[in-house]
Amino acid sequence: MNLKLKRSKAARLSVLVLLLAVSCSTSPTVAGSPEPITVPPTATSTHPPATGTPLPTETPVPTPTAAPPVEVCFPLAGYSATDLPVILSQVFIPPAPGKDDGHHGIDLASYTSGRMSIGVPVQAALPGKVAAIIHNRPPYGDAILVETTIAQVPVHFVETNKITSEQSLYLLYAHLQNMPALQVGQDIPCGMLLGETGLTGYTGGPHLHLETRSGPPGVTFESMAFYETSITPAESKNYTTWRMSGLFTLHDPLPLLQAMTIP
Repeated sequence: MNLKLKRSKAARLSVLVLLLAVSCSTSPTVAGSPEPITVPPTATSTHPPATGTPLPTETPVPTPTAAPPVEVCFPLAGYSATDLPVILSQVFIPPAPGKDDGHHGIDLASYTSGRMSIGVPVQAALPGKVAAIIHNRPPYGDAILVETTIAQVPVHFVETNKITSEQSLYLLYAHLQNMPALQVGQDIPCGMLLGETGLTGYTGGPHLHLETRSGPPGVTFESMAFYETSITPAESKNYTTWRMSGLFTLHDPLPLLQAMTIP
């Protein structure tokens, strides 16, 4: 009897052990349990990394460069602007409108023992083109007229005299002697010899009479003369056109010479 009980208990114990082993090998499923979350690998963007919005490309502004100074040569060879107080023999006196009075330029003279020296070399104060050659006609005597473009004139002289870019500056050199062989339209450099101080025309002594006028470019004169019965109508017309017509504006030459850069 006891043996049977023992076997029965052993059999039940074996069944229990078997049931426990089966239950441990099977994972339980809990209703409502969330599905496991799978974290995807870090995505790689197909766009390049932001580097900031580039600024619009600006066209570099060139640094302005100062225009080279223009050449101004003193018209009496061997002298400079510092000599003006000594050699300026007659100042500029503007005429009344439409009149031929006053003194339309300045006079420069070299002195020896208190007397005006004859034969002092006269040179071009500015580069330009020959606009007229006058041979011993009153009142200028032997004279040369030179046209200079505004680009070759000192800026301060252009601005002070309100000369426009459409105009030229004309310089008249009068009372000369021994003029070189020149032609109208010929280019001349600054400092070129134009003759010497002489006694031609209406003058009380050898000196250079210098006039400056602005006017339309490209004007030339075959000659000009006045104050004598021997002059031709063409010479008279040219003279009045140059001095009294209003086509040319008269300027004091002195500030131009004070800007001299080359002796």
